[in-house]
Amino acid sequence: MAVDWALHNKPGNPHVHVMCTVRGFNRDRSWARMEKKVIALDADGNRIPVIDPKTEKQKVRARKGKEWEKKLWGHKDVQSNDWNSKQKLLE
Repeated sequence: MAVDWALHNKPGNPHVHVMCTVRGFNRDRSWARMEKKVIALDADGNRIPVIDPKTEKQKVRARKGKEWEKKLWGHKDVQSNDWNSKQKLLE
């Protein structure tokens, strides 16, 4: 985590501004990802299909020039770290 701060020593209002990154760094010093997408699973550990409301069937993606179709599954975003939480800030 990188942190930058500025001290303001104003009469009657001394205070500090602190700015923290919510992203880490990779070994090559590039920014790390904030989150990643993972397949959403139900309570039994099965993938959750994306259902087309018109047909009530699982959506598929057909690629132009390809003979196959790819079934679409639900996904969710998972944070890479907890640096963006209020609880972590209070620590």
